[in-house]
Amino acid sequence: MTIDYSPGGIVCKMPEELLTLLQHQLHIFQTTEMPTLVGTNGAPGGSYKRWMIQTPPHISHTLQSGVELVPKEHANETMFNVLHYKELHPVIEFFEQYVNSIFRFRMSTLQPTGFIEEHGNHMYPRIHIPLNETDFSFYINDKLNNDEVKPIKIEYGNAYFINVSNNHWGTIGEGSGERSTAFFSFDRFKIPEMTSKFMIPEYFSSLPQMP
Repeated sequence: MTIDYSPGGIVCKMPEELLTLLQHQLHIFQTTEMPTLVGTNGAPGGSYKRWMIQTPPHISHTLQSGVELVPKEHANETMFNVLHYKELHPVIEFFEQYVNSIFRFRMSTLQPTGFIEEHGNHMYPRIHIPLNETDFSFYINDKLNNDEVKPIKIEYGNAYFINVSNNHWGTIGEGSGERSTAFFSFDRFKIPEMTSKFMIPEYFSSLPQMP
């Protein structure tokens, strides 16, 4: 079952040069490209914006602006694996030492007036990379511990594993500024240290193998 792993935590420290690459790409998005999603239930209007970095093979880069592509089935999420911004390939290479595959890579911004509403039931876990200094925390129901709510404070300079199969939500602390982040889905950790840190082994042994 997808619930059989921990709520989340720090995966690694982020190299400064990779954070710079991601921040530069976000700046390009914000100044030259229409978001693929604007607004959510918790962040209506323009207080939440999202841009796609990876799409399925049949979707061209020119078609993605202004259109949020959502997998119709859990399995389809793995098809979002074409990187349209080759300058971000070093980021992919860095995380390939930790995970077996990377797909549905995106970036988003959240204004202090908004929040990430409670949701869950995603098939694959995610890694989040904060791109600025913001007082932001995820809150995750730990289904292995009677739905106890575990807060995970997201701090700039780290990359975080987040269990999005469990119900989760997020808020910006009072008085803090805009939250900027990059995040992607993956199918399994590549190195045993990460698996033992976050996972019950039976979970990933039951998932289909990725090429």
